[in-house]
Amino acid sequence: MIRIVFAALTALYGCAFVAESGEAFRVPLMKDAPMLDGKIEPKEWAASAGFDGFITLNEGKLQRRRARGFVGATATHLYVAIQTQRPDEGALMAEVKTDSLKAVYDDSVEVYVCPTPEAIDRVDYQFLCNSLGKGGYNIHLLGAGKEEPSWQGDYQQAHGQQDGWWSTEIAIPLAKLGAGAQGRKATDGLWAVNICRDWKPDWGWSSLSGAYPHSGLTFAFTSEPAPGVRFEWSKDPTFLPAIGQLIVCNPSNKPLELKAALNLARNNMPELKEEKILSLAPGASETLKMSIAENDPTTIFDLTTQVTSADGKTVFYRRATKWGRAKEANRWVIGKPKDAPPVDFRFAYYPSRNKLRIAADINGLPKNAKPTRVSAVVREAAGKKEVKAFDFPLDKFADGRQEATCELPKLDGDYEIAMKTEGENCPKGETVKTFERKAFPWENLAAGRSTKVYPPFTPIKVDGVKLATVLREHTLNGFGLLNQIVAKSANTGVEKPLLAAPMRYVVRAAGADVSVPEKAVKLASVQPHEVCTEGTLAADPLKAAFRNTWDYDGTLRVDLTLLPSDGKAIEKLTLEIPFLADAATMIHANSDRIRAPVAQKIPDGNGVVWDARKVACDDFIKSFCPYIFIGGPVRGLCWFAENDKGWGWNPATPNLDVVRKDGQVILRVHLINQPTTITQPQTLSFGLLAAPVKPMLNAPGQNPNWWRYRFCRDKYQLLGTDINWLALGDCGSVYPAGQDMYLWEMLRKGNREKTSDADIKATVERCKKLFEPYGNDAVKTWEAHVGHNLRSHLGAKMVFYYNRATCQLFPECETF
Repeated sequence: MIRIVFAALTALYGCAFVAESGEAFRVPLMKDAPMLDGKIEPKEWAASAGFDGFITLNEGKLQRRRARGFVGATATHLYVAIQTQRPDEGALMAEVKTDSLKAVYDDSVEVYVCPTPEAIDRVDYQFLCNSLGKGGYNIHLLGAGKEEPSWQGDYQQAHGQQDGWWSTEIAIPLAKLGAGAQGRKATDGLWAVNICRDWKPDWGWSSLSGAYPHSGLTFAFTSEPAPGVRFEWSKDPTFLPAIGQLIVCNPSNKPLELKAALNLARNNMPELKEEKILSLAPGASETLKMSIAENDPTTIFDLTTQVTSADGKTVFYRRATKWGRAKEANRWVIGKPKDAPPVDFRFAYYPSRNKLRIAADINGLPKNAKPTRVSAVVREAAGKKEVKAFDFPLDKFADGRQEATCELPKLDGDYEIAMKTEGENCPKGETVKTFERKAFPWENLAAGRSTKVYPPFTPIKVDGVKLATVLREHTLNGFGLLNQIVAKSANTGVEKPLLAAPMRYVVRAAGADVSVPEKAVKLASVQPHEVCTEGTLAADPLKAAFRNTWDYDGTLRVDLTLLPSDGKAIEKLTLEIPFLADAATMIHANSDRIRAPVAQKIPDGNGVVWDARKVACDDFIKSFCPYIFIGGPVRGLCWFAENDKGWGWNPATPNLDVVRKDGQVILRVHLINQPTTITQPQTLSFGLLAAPVKPMLNAPGQNPNWWRYRFCRDKYQLLGTDINWLALGDCGSVYPAGQDMYLWEMLRKGNREKTSDADIKATVERCKKLFEPYGNDAVKTWEAHVGHNLRSHLGAKMVFYYNRATCQLFPECETF
């Protein structure tokens, strides 16, 4: 499944697929754009190229589940329609209810468009959505193609389900397709388009081209007279009988002389051929049919569908498809979701604290139910011995939901939580969910809890309002922020300031800015590894208290608690960080999309030159940038926040922006940007960290650039990704295969002495059984990695590399 998701969401290098004749599909411009209503009307799509059958990726054959695609254009838009089979039993999967590329986990469709398919350096623009119209946009860069990671296509879409089909209609504005489409009409040059279908629950995938997503068919749209062509099957052609229809129409105002042909090569001679010369008056259409009889003994089919000019010199439409014969009708069944239980709940178990949180939901009860008791019990899974029982107060339910927390005794083993209701018309029975508590030998050890400061870091030094960490001196102010940061180069030791003016909070209320007086900051605690400061802010209506924590690496955590404001609204609370322009030349920012950071020069200009809408994200809050670095190659400052809890920020606006003003570069964080009345204490948190964080550890008299070549000079090698340290898995392991530490002992031995053939064989055989369930290829890969990794690191300094946070395959995940 992982590989299929990867294929659906990730760019894989390839070339645009051109019609086999070497020509693009030549498609006339539509006189009128089709109505986007989720109903694919043949008349509206007559001036398009229509296709029946999507092709599987690996086999290159027609996917048996039915799919049709249409591609057309006006001068300013591309239009795509997708019509795919609904399940014979069950409903399309559509669990994603917000815009996110996670719609790939549902039944979904994808559209890829490349404005410059013949270029080496190009961009493919991806749109993906489910049947609810929820999805997202992505870009795939090929060669040196360039595009903003946060690109949004703003496509129009409409969906409908009727007559056994799910129909999707999409309008794609050319102006949204990057530099490659700027100033172009649809008739200018070639366009590559691929249409894909993600089938659930089996993670089937098929596309119009049958190649990787961005390897689309090539289209040339023309304002010259040209036919609209579509091909349709009467039914699934793999289970005979079936009739294919090549429908050719003339949407132009001039007559067309054409040749239409259907050529079916089979493993049963002779080939079947249907050909016809067409003389189409304006607005006329003709159909060429081919029938395959039920008793046809053919088992392998290869159909070429073609429409050319009458002399055969101009190819308008040519597509080849292959398939094998099926012995029975295809039936696509999706299991019906289970009915919601009368009572349901979510829970969180905290093993180290022996606590349980349960969020109960009684909205599944019958409308005429009158519960008199809602209760839960925690018990042993095997013997059903009760561990803890408690009731949910009926008057505490809000909208049928309530959350409760309870203490548990120390547990060890398998347990279950059972919830039930009692009362008039309340169904009998329980809703039961299970959890495991396994005690591990490493729990509660002192390892990793030392407060010792290890080199190259140094203990924090505090001198009045100056706080020094390695390479940086911070001047504190009474807002709980910084007046200045002076940072040394980690390489040369040269000191330079970062800020053009003190950091500050800007407050606005009743339409006017409110001055925030500065108060003395208090030192709550000073330790070598950690310093805590405290203070208050008062600028009517703003009342706040802060507690800031400094770590010895220079990280500052700000916890700002907003206090009740006597019924007055705060219209604006902005954190402003003014940088010296020559110290703030670059920006690095990211959200939740992997490998899609913003990393660029800060744009020139005046006013707002960049904002959080430029950050690409899938599931995180749109327009919320959780991390940003402003600075240069040597020095800079990070601001970061995990979420917007406690803010008064309007999610329709960017949470931060970068402004050029009066020779300064100012980072503005909009903590509150809409009228917000604080009625009870609410805390928001963010962090700051100046760079460089630590020195390069240059030895006296050593070349300052030693670190650039030390990896090679001192024979370091990277044990990258878990299979190279002999794990079972793909990038997600935390143990060697079978948690067998013998494998790591063998890695150490191979690092110190030449590994014998006998040792390699013994190591392969020791864990071979773990790979056998995954097939012969997995076993061969295991054998190859053992041989390579036990012999390729002799005499090297090995660096263990682990780049994943967790893997749910391992026992710790069940408990923690």
